[in-house]
Amino acid sequence: EKLHKSDPDRIAYRLALARIMTAAKQYPQALQVYADTLELYPGEMTVVLPYATTLLSSGQADEAYTLLTDIANRNPTNPQVHKLLAQAAGITGHSVQTHTAMSQYYFLNGYTNQAIEQLKLAEKSSKLTSYQMARIQARITNLEELLDLEKLE
Repeated sequence: EKLHKSDPDRIAYRLALARIMTAAKQYPQALQVYADTLELYPGEMTVVLPYATTLLSSGQADEAYTLLTDIANRNPTNPQVHKLLAQAAGITGHSVQTHTAMSQYYFLNGYTNQAIEQLKLAEKSSKLTSYQMARIQARITNLEELLDLEKLE
């Protein structure tokens, strides 16, 4: 805390303080530090990821889901965002989003077959709109084409 007070805007000190508070299960205080830090550093991934994790740990999965959905749309190439989004979606009952987020996580980590399997699981949901179904089917086709190209190499 002494370091944080000496330079309150330094991101490293803010993150250290929030992590200490989280470890001590002082979730409201930690979440406030993360939220304040995101105001200073909007979209900063070194803040977003532990903030979302703390939201999940403190039972605020809806808030984590909202935050991570926004971040995933703005930063679609970060696998950790998609993994956390899948967790938040699962907790909040968004089963289609759970599978699509895990699919993207697998794809970004080079596991195209597993990505396709996740989309096929999402495709089985009775909650799908026709738009969601079309997007999922298009993504499956896209990933299968990528898989075919990989086999040719």
